Amino acid sequence: MITYRNDAEKAKQDVESFGIRYTEIVLVSSFEQKAVEVVNRNISVYFDDQDEMLMDISEGRGVFKIRNGGNFCFDSRRWLYSQETGKQIC
Repeated sequence: MITYRNDAEKAKQDVESFGIRYTEIVLVSSFEQKAVEVVNRNISVYFDDQDEMLMDISEGRGVFKIRNGGNFCFDSRRWLYSQETGKQIC
């Protein structure tokens, strides 16, 4: 589990509250540091709910975006993203 947090005990409580099985919790202090950890740990499939965290994951690694109320409008059934993280196609 790689998480953008600074409180290890709170991170552990959150992870366990969702019933997630893990071998290690790695705390990072920047978006870019998550991508570095993915490479350093040779992770081939990565899950996150924030586009910003997925942007720096290198090509050739699988990324999965977890949908939630912070990145998806369930009423309009549309993804939420910023100009920095998304590009609308026609």
